[in-house]
Amino acid sequence: MDGVRQSKAIGLQAQALQFLLPQVGRFRRRMVSQHIDSQHRMASHVLSVVYATEEPRKMRTGLEMAIIPSSTHATVRSFFTPMTPVFAVQRRPIQSSPLDATLKAKEEGVRVRHLRAIGGLVILLTGSEAAMAQEVPDLKGTWIPAKGAHLVEGPTRHQQSGTVPVPGDDTLRTHTSKFVFRFDRQEGRTFWGALSSAKVSEKVIGAISADGKRFVMVDEDGRFDGIVVDSNTLDYCYAHITPTDRSVACGLLIREK
Repeated sequence: MDGVRQSKAIGLQAQALQFLLPQVGRFRRRMVSQHIDSQHRMASHVLSVVYATEEPRKMRTGLEMAIIPSSTHATVRSFFTPMTPVFAVQRRPIQSSPLDATLKAKEEGVRVRHLRAIGGLVILLTGSEAAMAQEVPDLKGTWIPAKGAHLVEGPTRHQQSGTVPVPGDDTLRTHTSKFVFRFDRQEGRTFWGALSSAKVSEKVIGAISADGKRFVMVDEDGRFDGIVVDSNTLDYCYAHITPTDRSVACGLLIREK
């Protein structure tokens, strides 16, 4: 009886194993398949997220990503630039084209030329203003005529200060009195003061040319034109005509020190 029971138990175990072994195989294959599918879905999701967040203009920068799940033999490769690398990223050097280099060089050249032109203009303007300021002579002070040559005809304004006739012509005379020019004020290129002989004085006003090399001046009945020789010397000529007299003169004015 014991042997029969033992034999029946062994037979039942054999039947159970025959039923269970196929079930275990199917379960194991299903688990492996689900694991592989999950790995592929994860890789696809990562790719879709990266593509969705990437700017189109960055797709040409030449970065290659290799996604190799550790549990499968599947390899997924794509060429793009991720905003934030998820897996290992291998950077490749970007080769700039000759056209890009040429355009960049031209832009730099244009910028440099513009800066140089602006700098030169600023220097020119400031230099010109400084030169103009330096070239305006200061005429304030007392000036004495020298190396003069003059003639008067008729009763001139300064006749009472002293004149003598010219030999050979009783109508023409020359002054014997000394003259003094005093320029009391100057504003920029304008100046004014007085011209005096021994007994007569008259007001004078004048102006200096833009280059600071010439001047014009008038008294109460005549006009002086001249050049600025240096800071202490003026070269002038004078003339006036009135209904009663006329006068001409040329000479130098020397600054009294």
